Amino acid sequence: MNKYDDLKKQADLGELKTIEYFIKNGFEIYKQYTGKESVDLVVVKKDRMYRVECKSTSSRSSNDQSWLVRIFKTRHN
Repeated sequence: MNKYDDLKKQADLGELKTIEYFIKNGFEIYKQYTGKESVDLVVVKKDRMYRVECKSTSSRSSNDQSWLVRIFKTRHN
């Protein structure tokens, strides 16, 4: 596996973890598949729609067994 494959895997896992978080919190999930959209996900709950962009990091947990994932709110421009 080359470095690109590792980074792609890391990004995919981060996105899946984000999807898992929103599902557990009762959101509907809409995912784009082209890879060319301005957002990765659109999530909906109680008639409110949120655009979600997933970012990855090379940071790992202290035991190096998992990726560190943070979800935070930002404002749109």
